Amino acid sequence: METINRKNVVAEILKDKTPFGFTPHKVFYNEINIRRKKWAMIVRGEKEPTITELQGICTFFKTDIKNYI
Repeated sequence: METINRKNVVAEILKDKTPFGFTPHKVFYNEINIRRKKWAMIVRGEKEPTITELQGICTFFKTDIKNYI
């Protein structure tokens, strides 16, 4: 799988799209097809999301993936 180069692009998306914080629910995990543990590691910057995961996150938050890669 191809990964992105930037350190914590998901944190940027969350900051841009959810200024009051974001608590993911089951629907979120199902829509982007990611497990809770992997999501937590991505948000903390321990792992980088794959392009497919990043695309799912951007689709969920209704933003363009080109802004973040």
